[in-house]
Amino acid sequence: MELQVVTPNYDRLAEYAAEAAGYCAYTGFTFGMFGTRAVDVPRIHLGRRPARTVNVWKVHGSLGWFSGSDGSIVALPPLGAVPSGFTPVIVTPGTEKYRRTHEEPFRSAMHSADDAVARASAFLCIGYGFNDDHLQPLMMERCTRPEVPLVLITKEISLTAHRFLKSGRCSRYVALEEVPKWHAHVQPRSAGWPGTAR
Repeated sequence: MELQVVTPNYDRLAEYAAEAAGYCAYTGFTFGMFGTRAVDVPRIHLGRRPARTVNVWKVHGSLGWFSGSDGSIVALPPLGAVPSGFTPVIVTPGTEKYRRTHEEPFRSAMHSADDAVARASAFLCIGYGFNDDHLQPLMMERCTRPEVPLVLITKEISLTAHRFLKSGRCSRYVALEEVPKWHAHVQPRSAGWPGTAR
C-alpha cells in the first residue's frame, strides 16, 4: 500500500508521522543514513511482502537535503548543524523561487507530485492556504469532478481558499477551521457539502 503526500514544507513532520505509523517514508532518495537521489523508486520488503510506504513529495526541498561542494545532492539524517562543505537544498520565498523549482531535485519532486495529484481519488489538505501557484492548479482542476472530494482542515481558512470553495468549482468539500472558545455557543459555520449555507 502507498500513500502520497505533497508538501511545500521543508520540515520532516510528514516523514516522522509516516514512520511513527509503521510506514516507510520515501522522499526521492535512497533509504539509509546517506541517501542519494533514486533513479527508480526503491522498495523495501518485509519478508516477501512490500512494506507500506508513504511517498513524501517535497516540492520546495527539505531540511534533510544538502548539496556537496561537488554539486551532488544527498539526504542526511537529522543533524545539529549543517555539515562542513554542504549547503541546504530548499527553495525560499522570493524572486528566485520559480527559477529554482526548475532545477533538480525540485523538478523531479514536482513531477512526482503532479502525478500523485492527477491520480488522487480524494484530497486531504492540512493547514494549506491555497496560496502556492506551484501546487494547487492541478488539484483545483481535479476537485471540479464530483467523484473527487476535498477535505480542508486548518487553523483559519485563507481568503484564497474561501474564494475557491465558494466559487462553485469544487464539487464536494468540507472545510474546517478553529473557532475561538468564546464562540463555542454559536452554531458552527458550514463550509461545504452542496446545499449547505455559509
